[in-house]
Amino acid sequence: MTRSMTQPGGKGGRRLRVGRGVAFAALGFALALAAIAPTFDVLFKQGCTELARWRFCVFAEKIDERAIAALVLGVIYAVARPRLSAPLLQQAALSARTVPPLMALAAGLVLTLLPWGLIGGEPGSGSSTARLALASWTLGSLLSGVAILRMLAPWPVWGALLRKAGPLLPVLLLLGLAMPEIGDRLFPLWHLHGVTEITFETVRRFAALAGMDLIAQHSTYVLGQGAFFVEVGQSCSGIEGFALVTVFSLTYIALFRHQLAFPRIFLIIPIGLLLSFLLNAVRITLLLWIGLNVSPDLAVDGFHSNAGWLMFAALTFVGMLAVHATPWLQRAPARSNARLDAAAPTLPPLRDDWNVARILPFMVFMGSAVVVSSFFAEPETAYPLRVAAMMAALWFCRRPILRLDWGLSPLAIGAGAVIAGLWIWLGQLSGPAAQEAPALLMGGAVFAAWAVIRVLGTVMIVPLIEELFFRSYLFDLLGARRSRLGAVAAIGLSSVAFAALHQRFALALFAGLVFAALALRPRGRWSDTVICHATANAVIAGYAVLTGTWSAI
Repeated sequence: MTRSMTQPGGKGGRRLRVGRGVAFAALGFALALAAIAPTFDVLFKQGCTELARWRFCVFAEKIDERAIAALVLGVIYAVARPRLSAPLLQQAALSARTVPPLMALAAGLVLTLLPWGLIGGEPGSGSSTARLALASWTLGSLLSGVAILRMLAPWPVWGALLRKAGPLLPVLLLLGLAMPEIGDRLFPLWHLHGVTEITFETVRRFAALAGMDLIAQHSTYVLGQGAFFVEVGQSCSGIEGFALVTVFSLTYIALFRHQLAFPRIFLIIPIGLLLSFLLNAVRITLLLWIGLNVSPDLAVDGFHSNAGWLMFAALTFVGMLAVHATPWLQRAPARSNARLDAAAPTLPPLRDDWNVARILPFMVFMGSAVVVSSFFAEPETAYPLRVAAMMAALWFCRRPILRLDWGLSPLAIGAGAVIAGLWIWLGQLSGPAAQEAPALLMGGAVFAAWAVIRVLGTVMIVPLIEELFFRSYLFDLLGARRSRLGAVAAIGLSSVAFAALHQRFALALFAGLVFAALALRPRGRWSDTVICHATANAVIAGYAVLTGTWSAI
């Protein structure tokens, strides 16, 4: 029999119970936002009022901001009311019935992305096809949200939480959904001369410290140089961030009022506003630097749309951690609930947790892709930074990974070579590739170093991270070895999800099925999938090095 993929080291391992529902809900939330917001912005934002009511368009335009605000307020409530939220979190940690909501999430994402196939990049405002595409997007968004909630807990648990929480939790969630409108009500502050002038002057000084010699037009609040200029206007004001900091701080103070020191705790509001102002000035400065030195399109379409919320989310959670770590702001040390502590599963240290080892590197792998796409006009040139982040995550989780049963399998090596041969052959049939961007942007020595790191990441790091998540964590989560239905669900969902990360969907789907077959074969080892994956990537990487066809990997 094959050793359980949940127990590194066979008999010496132990099965760990962690929040599988929480982990999948978090991944589902990230995937849903990545699909829902860009689809609406590109396909429907311009002509939405010709397809639907004005109020629907206003709500949908900022659906990502609403969801994030509601999530933050929900997390604050869960931490502040552990007696009420504990049943839901315990259910999320212990429930194994996640296949139906995963399938619902997959269906929701398909419906959300279907408009790209229906109308492409030109919606054709008012047409019946465009209306059908918007309906598909709406239904997919709703289905994705329902699936994410169901991943956390069954509906009776949600119902019990809402009954016990009373009106407070729904009010907080509705407040989160209305945050963009609350921010809009503060936009008149931007037209006060003092606020505008201070922000403009701060950005100008930050730009000077960064070595940028900018042309400053004080009458119109425009900064820039050459062909790239930025108007420090309403969209760059950071006023919406002020609203979010104020609302979240007041919510935090109200919910934790019994353990916070009054009136000292109210100092976090002006401190938060000051930090939000400075971070917004840093964001505009970085926007100018990227537009002048890297790419104007990247600055406006990539960095400008992502950096504000990334910075704000970091500020919110770091601020809460700082308050909890500052005794001067606490009335008394937070008292733990003995009953809840006794009922909670006993978990090992984070770096020794097998499930963390299978999830954390994959989250870094995906998150680093989002970050480099926001800050680099050619994301491939930043691949060494991604490799460094992934290696750090693997090193942090090295103990449970090293306890696995490793070995070479001729079958796995042969299967990997077959996959690589098909990948290269079918890639050649599509025609010759153009000269690759990395080679055009780098000098000889720099490109050689980049190529070595690219091959290292492709052959040794990415296969391990992807197989840990797709063929180990997902397989255990879906019960691949407990029933035929679990095996079918695990093979299908893991292979489709794996293929979705690759441009050649059909070939990646075939490779995922081969990896799944190796993972489930009798007397096999999970490490066979890593060896097969690494072999395929090694052959393809060798082909890329010899021919310069870096797009092959």
